[in-house]
This record gives sequence, structure tokens and C-alpha cells, in this order.
Amino acid sequence: MKIKLLSILGSSDEFFFEHRVFNGFIFTGFILSLSAIITNILLNLGFKVILASFLFAIFSLIIFYISRVKRYYKLPSIITVLILIFILSPSIWITNSGSGGGSQYFILLFGIVISVFSKGFLRAIFLISMFIVIVTLLIVETKYPEIIIQYPNEFSKKVDIAISYITSAIGIYILFIVFTNAYDSEHKKVLSYSEKLKELAFKDSLTSLLNHGKIISFLEMEVLKAERYERSLSILMIDIDFFKKINDIYGHPFGDIVLKGVSDILIENSRNTDYVGRYGGEEFLIVAPETPKDNAVIFAERVREKIEHFQFPNGVRITASIGVVSYQKEGFKELLEKADQNLYIAKGEGRNRVVST
Repeated sequence: MKIKLLSILGSSDEFFFEHRVFNGFIFTGFILSLSAIITNILLNLGFKVILASFLFAIFSLIIFYISRVKRYYKLPSIITVLILIFILSPSIWITNSGSGGGSQYFILLFGIVISVFSKGFLRAIFLISMFIVIVTLLIVETKYPEIIIQYPNEFSKKVDIAISYITSAIGIYILFIVFTNAYDSEHKKVLSYSEKLKELAFKDSLTSLLNHGKIISFLEMEVLKAERYERSLSILMIDIDFFKKINDIYGHPFGDIVLKGVSDILIENSRNTDYVGRYGGEEFLIVAPETPKDNAVIFAERVREKIEHFQFPNGVRITASIGVVSYQKEGFKELLEKADQNLYIAKGEGRNRVVST
């Protein structure tokens, strides 16, 4: 039932937070008006009392259509609050035995609604207006009691007060469900956006690999671990051969496809413990903890062969050169320089090969 109700009010993708809560209130108001009509008829409370509930039911239905279907919020919400304060509250008070009837429970509900749908100075104005209306009604009731429509008998009074209490409580509960659900949806959105921002901070936007800064920070961390715990560590510097030529012949969009394809190959052939990043341009860096030189060379050859045999769109094939180096008590900058030197040697020896030290 909760899921069906929330689907009637709209999803967080369709409506912002306050709009969803407003839909919930108007829908709740319509349901409560229908129950009030039935109750007033059964208790024989008179035509004016029944008419007041009927008119609010029609009003709720119209506003719900404008808000939910047509997706207008600001003007309908202000109109609704004004009608609650200056029309509905006095009419309920007058037609339900004033302060001695069940009107106070609905007015409490209206106060909650006003607090939700208005903000800042406007909220203060609305709440002060509500207070003035209530005080005015108390004064009018005291000086002109004949204006107030009384219950026909004590039984009707007790039943109407009980029903007013129950329906108001139900209305507040439904609003609470809508409010908490809307808040939860907004909170999840904020968390999702936060995660995306974190991801953008350390991931390359094109390849989804670690960006230059993040892969270097991981390398620095792994060098410290290797030094402290005397563990093996290797890195692979990978460069796509003749990448500029690929861009010149096929265009930069195709070059992006090649970069993404190579990135996927690197990820698919790396371990979960390896760090794979885009070092810059068409260069990639893999940091492989707990990997001695011989294993790193085997790993590099496997990657090189996968790239060589991969077929891109239009039958295009490419190759890559790889420089491999293993940690030997040097700092991470020296390690990078050695990997770059080995990559340079691989390029000079004809490309599409692995050079290691």
C-alpha cells in the first residue's frame, strides 16, 4: 500500500522534495474530505457542514490534478495555504461546533502543512495569519455564539470529535510517510552525487582508469610498503604505438575509442590488487604489488599480445610498447624514470615489445 501511495504522488526523478510532500498533502486532503462527507451524512450534521467538506474535496481534486499531472507547484501551494488559513479553517470551525468540536485537530494539521510548504519570512507571515484567524474565531464564538453550528446531539459530537482526531492522525501519518520517503530519496541523491564527485576527483573521465595524480599516489604508497616490508613491486609503463598517426588518419573520436579499448584490456588482464591508471595522453601505468620482475615481464607480454590481437572498428589493429621495472630500493620518482627509459628503449628497438630491467 505504501509503495502504491508513493507512486501516486510521483517519484523523486519527477518532482523535487517539497513538491512531492505537497502532492501527498493534497491527496490526503481529498481522501479525508470524502471520509468527512460520509461521516457528516451519517451523523446528520446538516447541509452546510456536508457542503463545506464537498467543496474542499472538489478543491483538493483540482489542485492535485494541477500539481501532479500538470506539474505546477509554487502558485497552487500558495493558493492552498491561503485557502487553508482564510477559508477552510473558519468554515470548519463554524460548521463543527467551534472550539468544542473536532475542528482543532484539522487546524493542527493545517499548521503542520503551512510549516512544510513555506519558508523563511513567508512561513512566519502564514503562521501569524493562522494565529490571528484562530484568535478572531475564538472572539467571534464568544461574542456571537449563534453563528457557530452546533451538533444535533451529544452522541454526534463525540463521534465527530473521535473521527476528526483519527482522520487528522491518519493525515499526519501519511504526510510523515511521504515526507520521510521524499527526504530519503533526496538523501540518496546527495550521496550518489557525492560519490560521483569523489570518482571524478581520482578517475580519468574518458577511460574510467585512475587519473595521473591518483596512480602516482598509489605508486608512492606501494613503494613505501615495499621498502618497509621488503616486498616485491613492479610497474609497467605502456604506450600506444603511432597513436598520433591513428588520430590523424581516423580522427580524434576514433582515438578515444582506441584509448578506451586499451584501458579495458588493461583492466581485464590485471589483478584486483593491481592499480591501473592513465599516465597521460596515450600512456598508461600499472602498479603491480607483490610482483617480482619475471612475473611482471610475463604479465607485460600478455598485455602486449592482447593489444596486438585486438580488432578495433573498421578492422583497425594497433600495437603497444611496454617498459617494465622492478623495485630495487629506489624512490618512486626514480622507479618511474627507469620505466620511462625502458619504454623509450622499446620504442627505439622497433616498438611492439617489452623491455625490462
